[in-house]
Amino acid sequence: MGGFYYLAVDEVETDGGAIRLIEAKHGRGSLPSSGDIKDALIKMALFTNLERVTANGATYNPVPTLKLTSEKPFNPNALSRNRRQFWETLVNHEAARNGFLIRRESPR
Repeated sequence: MGGFYYLAVDEVETDGGAIRLIEAKHGRGSLPSSGDIKDALIKMALFTNLERVTANGATYNPVPTLKLTSEKPFNPNALSRNRRQFWETLVNHEAARNGFLIRRESPR
């Protein structure tokens, strides 16, 4: 379609030659909504296809990361069967097959 497309990430962390491109989603329950997570997966698909990223004149190897936070503590055994299956598919298949990390953070 031509033109330039600018995508923003929620957070960035550098570690040596790597840069973590973090898309963060927050939920009121123990996980963000499936819709929010699916939205983040679109960005993960784009970010996993980047070969290198330049920021402030330095070149980095991108490490796409999906960060999931919630208001309630996360316990996969407390999820409904459908939500647990969604979570397991996300962790065991989507992230592994597509080369992005998942960072799960519970409330303190």
